[in-house]
Amino acid sequence: MASDNTDGGRLKSVVRFRPWIPESDGGPAGDHAFAIDESKQTVVPGQRAATADDALRFDHVFGGRRGNDAVFNDVIAPTIPGFLEGRNSCVLAYGQTGSGKTHTVFGWDPRDEGVVPRAIRAIFATCDAHRRTTRFRIAVSFVEVYCEQVNDLLDPSRPSSDLPLRETAAGAAFVANATVRLCNTAEAALELLRRGNANKSIGDSYVHNRSSRSHTIFTLCYAGESNVAGEAPRTVVSRYSFVDLAGAEMMVEGFGAQQQKETKAINLSLLSLRGVIDGLATKQKHLPYRNSVLTRLLSQPLSPQGSAIAICTCSPAPVHASLSAGTLRFADIAGRIKQHAAVNVFVRNAAGKLQISTAEPEVTKVDL
Repeated sequence: MASDNTDGGRLKSVVRFRPWIPESDGGPAGDHAFAIDESKQTVVPGQRAATADDALRFDHVFGGRRGNDAVFNDVIAPTIPGFLEGRNSCVLAYGQTGSGKTHTVFGWDPRDEGVVPRAIRAIFATCDAHRRTTRFRIAVSFVEVYCEQVNDLLDPSRPSSDLPLRETAAGAAFVANATVRLCNTAEAALELLRRGNANKSIGDSYVHNRSSRSHTIFTLCYAGESNVAGEAPRTVVSRYSFVDLAGAEMMVEGFGAQQQKETKAINLSLLSLRGVIDGLATKQKHLPYRNSVLTRLLSQPLSPQGSAIAICTCSPAPVHASLSAGTLRFADIAGRIKQHAAVNVFVRNAAGKLQISTAEPEVTKVDL
């Protein structure tokens, strides 16, 4: 499986504008707050030419007429060969509430399926095509960060106290005791995705009444061992995490105590995330990973040794222009972060024992 090294030495920055929605965009479609040029991958405020001095350039820009198929084909699909060759990957969906993050990541509309269901099918299809030369295992986990606590979306009966954060010897944080399920087929993984999605925290926001009140992290774990005649068996392990971030919230009159608590937690964790992104972009020595549960869990993919893609979603409407401008600033800064992810490779010696070639320090055992 030939790999397309898509990290390019830095974090990939993607901007997507959703279609105009009259109910949340102040009425019928009017002049858009930003001019975009998909061919030049640029965005500028207002309706000026995309060659303006203040034009922002990104790795990809998608207008409201482009579907999830375009996002998957242009952004996610090129990373799958690298994932199956041992490179960890992470996708962050960032943007204001109601800007299309969840639809982009997990969308269940069969006419415009999200990138995660598409990725699951593509990964299993590739693995199935190489069954003669590669043995593989794929497992999934699905958790949410809700009010600075972790919930297991595959086993919602478990209390958060059973899901503490732990750190590997290398300092990468993980959720101890989180449910991890092996999947033999794409449909099995999709069923777990559906089950977890039904358990996540949803509530009222200032935009609509079915808003994500937590940050969700869906992770695909892969282990594959090649068995090519004349070559030493080669094992790779990797993770692909898809993070659907809750949108920044405004504290509005009428919020109850729980809504206020949720809003405060969401905003503080996003503030911590922006602090990490700013620190990485400016190469600060101290990075505030420990300021929130979210940033602790993202400390590995959001590091110089990680590999991440930020999909930043925006509304086209002038009524949301200030929040969209904030999202564009985040995307612009994120795109400056230098990254180079190692490949997690093991080779079996003559005695059949695994030897680490280039791998994360915390990976010590692969069960195939």
